[in-house]
Amino acid sequence: MTTFNASVSFDDASAFDGPPLYPETFPVVSLYWSPTTGPFEAFAWEPFPAITIGGVRRGRVRATEGVKTRRGRSDELGPFEAGTMSLTLDNRDRMFDPLNTASDWFGSIKPNIPVQLRATWDGVEYIVYTGLVDGWPQEQHQSQNDLTVTLDCTDLSKVLGRRGFRPDRPFILGESDGNAMRLDVGNRLADKKPDLDLQFSGARVERLLETIGVDPSLWDVDGGDTRLKRDVPEDDLLIDYLDRCARTEGGKFFITRSGKVAFWARHHRDSRSSEATFTDAPGADHKYADLVIDPLDMSLIRNEIRRGVSDDLTVTKRLSGSIRRHGLAQDEQTDLLFASTDEMQYAAAWRLARYGNPRPRVKNITIVPQRNAAVLFPFVLDCAIGDRFTVSSQPMDSGSTFTQVVEVESVSHEIGADWWVTEVECSVADTNSYFQLDTPGLGRLDSSNKLDY
Repeated sequence: MTTFNASVSFDDASAFDGPPLYPETFPVVSLYWSPTTGPFEAFAWEPFPAITIGGVRRGRVRATEGVKTRRGRSDELGPFEAGTMSLTLDNRDRMFDPLNTASDWFGSIKPNIPVQLRATWDGVEYIVYTGLVDGWPQEQHQSQNDLTVTLDCTDLSKVLGRRGFRPDRPFILGESDGNAMRLDVGNRLADKKPDLDLQFSGARVERLLETIGVDPSLWDVDGGDTRLKRDVPEDDLLIDYLDRCARTEGGKFFITRSGKVAFWARHHRDSRSSEATFTDAPGADHKYADLVIDPLDMSLIRNEIRRGVSDDLTVTKRLSGSIRRHGLAQDEQTDLLFASTDEMQYAAAWRLARYGNPRPRVKNITIVPQRNAAVLFPFVLDCAIGDRFTVSSQPMDSGSTFTQVVEVESVSHEIGADWWVTEVECSVADTNSYFQLDTPGLGRLDSSNKLDY
């Protein structure tokens, strides 16, 4: 088990003013970057350079300001937000000043350089965050004794949000660069809006990622369970169209902690089980620091569902009892890509069955891993979107106990020299068993198995 390593990870010239809040061991937190690659290329990671002051090698990250990361979304019905990281670097040698011609990295310090935060615990290295540097702003103290760079980072969705459908290497007739006029060197015809065939959702996403030149090593794409219609995209931005593919599929579209473009089908890893049980019981290994439960969560009620590919071709499902009791809560999406009205019907019915009425929900949980480092650090470092765990709570140690299996929707970390706090936002995991042909147990219609689409 490794101790918190200030000489590698954090700048110990400006931190560690007192003892840690919990006198436990910490992971080694390290920063990597890939200065020689673009955002769509396979990463070439190397350790982020340290700084030498008076012959002493020190870390770069200012531990007093800490590191903050966030990735995911607030709840299962909202869009995934761009994953972010912020930290402050020591730059007293001006190594990361884009205007310093004496820097070893002069000419290479640019926006959108890939960076990755890792943490090593008990010999295992975990990826905490991967993203792109937004910029390199210099903050200089009047005394000339200090210079820092505040790095705000955003994941790959930032670049996808600025890309249209134009190929990464377009064929250009009359271009002065002779290679751009050739069709046999990897150049593609530069139709901005491709003519897309009838295909499953995952195949379409792969087609579009390949078109704009995203390296396949950065894909995490399922085949998909929904057929998409033939289409010429009307969207101006690729990310908007990829979001439409995900909403049609009923799946997830986001950037993973390792920097991959994830497109998950609605049945992605549905068989996975709960990985731990967090509780407030005395002596438990997995104990939360704070917990928010809404006993009757009204925020996610959707009792009228409308699905369609245009305003003239839609299907609508309603839950009349819920509408009478709770009022009308609509979920209308008429810009989808379904190839058939049957799939529109199935999608609307599934959404109504899941969200037509209020239900208890664990909204978020806060974990302070130092309180049981050997158990909690491996959990928070490996915690990823889509993971499942169980929450069991008996408020005020009285009355009944509430237990729910939840699914991770977002993970946020705050890391410093003497603290580590992880917050997880949750959704209610679908723990139903569904009918599957030729599968023992699940292949029976007279048991508790449900039909799905």
